[in-house]
Amino acid sequence: MHEELKGSNKLGTTLSGVGPCYSDKVNRIGIRMIDFASLNIQELITRISHIIKIDNVILNAFSPENTITKIHTLIDDSILSYRSLIVPYIRDERPILNSALCNDDKIVVEGSQSFYL
Repeated sequence: MHEELKGSNKLGTTLSGVGPCYSDKVNRIGIRMIDFASLNIQELITRISHIIKIDNVILNAFSPENTITKIHTLIDDSILSYRSLIVPYIRDERPILNSALCNDDKIVVEGSQSFYL
């Protein structure tokens, strides 16, 4: 929405990349992977519900028909259903990187996708 409001002055962004992640990080409303993995289900639902309420305020200002009304359906169907699939792959990267550095292994770092997110 921010980029759309800029009109011809927008940055040429795809509008679907890491920008929203950075925005949530800066605004301290995002959910980190460690939180996604370690919070109990009720804590996670509470956190996600709070984020959706904030997003709805913004969505309502631009397009009231696009607000998210079925919060618990969204959480159950779209988010929690993937939790058990994703959680086994969430790791603290520091030991992995330290081991690779000590072994002179090659490490590929992708720009903005891996920058403090």
